[in-house]
Amino acid sequence: MLLIAVEDEAFMSYNRDMDARAVVKEGREAPSLSKVTYEWASLDAFPLAGKSITAWLSELDIIAKQVEAELVSKEIGCHLVQVLEAVNFVLFDLRGFTRSSLLNNPKQSYLHQVLKSASGSGIMLSIIYIEVCRRLGVTIVGARVGEEFLIWPKTEYTEEDYPASLNFIAMQTPTL
Repeated sequence: MLLIAVEDEAFMSYNRDMDARAVVKEGREAPSLSKVTYEWASLDAFPLAGKSITAWLSELDIIAKQVEAELVSKEIGCHLVQVLEAVNFVLFDLRGFTRSSLLNNPKQSYLHQVLKSASGSGIMLSIIYIEVCRRLGVTIVGARVGEEFLIWPKTEYTEEDYPASLNFIAMQTPTL
C-alpha cells in the first residue's frame, strides 16, 4: 500500500514533466524518445520534493530510530503498550503529525508530502504508523469502518475479536 502511494506520485510527477516538455516542444519538431534523457536511472531515484523515493522511505527508518531512542532514554521495556505509547509520543508530540481537515486535498495522500508537512489524511497517517511499528517489530493491522480507517496491534486474538466488533460498530454508526 505504501509503495503504491509512492509510485502513484512518481508517475504523476513524471507525467507532469512529460506534459511540460511536450508543450514547450509542440511548436518545434516532435521529440524523438531517444533524445529525451533523465537525470535518474530508475524509479527509485526519481526525485520527489528534492529527495529520492528511497530517501523518503528512509524517513520512516529515522522515525523508528527516534522511537527506539525514546524507549531507551526512559528505560522502557519492550511491552506492546509502552512501544505504542512511544510511537504516539514521537509521531504526534515530537514530530507534530496531525490529521488534515482538508479531506479532498490530494497532497494529503502522498507519503512524501505528509512526511514533509506532518499533516495528512487519516489513511496516510495510519500507513506511516503501521510502517514505523513494522520497523520496530510490532505488527499493526487495520480496517475501514464507515468513512474511517482504524488500526490496532495484531495479537493472538485479533482475528477472533476485532472483525466481529468492527462489524458491530459499522452497523451501529449512523451515516451523515
